[in-house]
Amino acid sequence: MRFLQNCLALICILLAFNGIAQKVTPVKFDYAISDTSFKVGDTLEIIVNIKIENGWSVYSSEFAADGPLKFEFKAEKSKNFTVAGPLKPYKPFMHYDEVWEAEVKIFEERAQFRIPIVIKKKGPALFTASFSGQACKEVCVPISDAVAVDINTLPLGSYQSADPEVYSHYISIAAPK
Repeated sequence: MRFLQNCLALICILLAFNGIAQKVTPVKFDYAISDTSFKVGDTLEIIVNIKIENGWSVYSSEFAADGPLKFEFKAEKSKNFTVAGPLKPYKPFMHYDEVWEAEVKIFEERAQFRIPIVIKKKGPALFTASFSGQACKEVCVPISDAVAVDINTLPLGSYQSADPEVYSHYISIAAPK
C-alpha cells in the first residue's frame, strides 16, 4: 500500500513539473512575398515576419558581437528559383547587451527579414526553409520554424508592417524536426 502511495505521489509531482516546464514560444512566424506578379528573371523577396510577445526581443542576423545566437536560415534548392543573397533584417535597432557585454542588433514587438530570390522558370516553386535564432526576456530561449510553401500562393507583403494580422492569407507552418 505504501508503494502505491509513493508511486501516486511521484506521478503527481511529475505531472506538476510537466505543466511548469511547458515549452516557451514567445514568437509567431508568418511568410509573404514582395511581388505577386513576377516573371522569369525577376528578383523578389520572401518576407519572414515574426510577431514577438511583449517584453521579449529577438536577435537580428547582422551584428559584429560573438555570443548570442543570430537569426539565420537554411533553404533547400529549387529548380524554379535561386536564393540570390543573404538574409536581410529590416530595421533592427542597436542595443547594448549586458550579458554579452557587446552592442547587438535586436527587434522588439515585431521583426522582419527578407530573402532575395531570382525566378529561373515558371511553374510551382516550393520554398522550403528552416529558421532559427534566439529570443530573450529574463532568460533566453531558442526559436525556430520551418516552412514549405509554393511562392505562387504567398500573400503580398510590405515593408510597412511585419504584423501577421495585416495579411489575409495564412500559411500552415510545420515545426522543424
